[in-house]
Amino acid sequence: MQDRSDKLLEVALTYHQVGDVEKAEALYREILQSDPASAIAAGNLAAILLHRGQSNEASVLFEQALQTSPTDLKIKSNLAQALGEAGSLEKSMALYHDIARQTRQPQTPNDPAHKILHDQQQKTYLTHKGLPNSGEFIEQYERLTTPAIAARENTQQLKALWASNKPQHIVVDHVLSPAALQALQAYCLQAPIWQQSYSSGYLGAMPEHGLGSPLFAQIIEELHNAFRFAFQDHPLLYYWAFKYDSHKQGTGIHADSAIINANLWITPDSANKDKESGGLVLWDASPPADWPFDRYNNKNEDILKYLQQQKAEKITIPYQCNRMVIFDSSLFHKTDDFDFEEGYENRRINITLLFGRKK
Repeated sequence: MQDRSDKLLEVALTYHQVGDVEKAEALYREILQSDPASAIAAGNLAAILLHRGQSNEASVLFEQALQTSPTDLKIKSNLAQALGEAGSLEKSMALYHDIARQTRQPQTPNDPAHKILHDQQQKTYLTHKGLPNSGEFIEQYERLTTPAIAARENTQQLKALWASNKPQHIVVDHVLSPAALQALQAYCLQAPIWQQSYSSGYLGAMPEHGLGSPLFAQIIEELHNAFRFAFQDHPLLYYWAFKYDSHKQGTGIHADSAIINANLWITPDSANKDKESGGLVLWDASPPADWPFDRYNNKNEDILKYLQQQKAEKITIPYQCNRMVIFDSSLFHKTDDFDFEEGYENRRINITLLFGRKK
């Protein structure tokens, strides 16, 4: 029986590799009927279902695979992704925290200079505040007993703008409640989550670096409900945060592989030295349908040439603390030039949420 399962798995993997997903799926299901402990069959079938948007069934299968291979970080990461898309954000974030604990690397002299500087500043900040600097993940940011999203009277106006604006976008000010904003700012200053370094001088915090908390989950859930006219029923696909230096460049021109983006800025306005810049630049153009992800996400020269050919027009949205820009993910965009005050607490921080899996 095991020999037959092994042979079926070999054939299923071949079908999967050449892109015949339907035949691969059928064989994975057949294998699991006789060998439920096959982590490869369960994990690969779950990946197919997740890509198709069937996140609940995918979660069950990833759980099944993880029981067989409990130390497999790829399966754990895939399960976290599936749970997040299924709406179980706190469970998803808890799994990402486990991954972060197992993979987080200590600072070394070979780290980029801008990361070493940031980590030194963070250590000084924590010491000054009398907070522990043990490197443990800060998880005490529980859900608020009050709403995390501020009440507003202009929802219908925003809904109308979302339907009419070309390119499709809206700008929402005073998004978070004062309590939620203060807690989120503190979390981003204190948590040792800034693990990804970028050559242009900024840092990233991803879910697998430990970004996330019950408060963070509450904010995302309430945002999804408050602006459902934009997000609709699209699940949260992924999220990250970027922390910048005072003057260096931010993210370059790119588009994202999702349906809707939400970009939230949380550094106090007192840090921003130029009130007319520092936010987001958005173009009224999307990449051609035949461009692969790497081209529309990373190839700056190709993008600039294409935008010139299309005579694309841009919209500049200035920075403001507690401002969120919601827009069509396929639109080209970039971080606007910024000039912030020096100092750790003045570093520009933005949080990006991606909703909706493209077919």
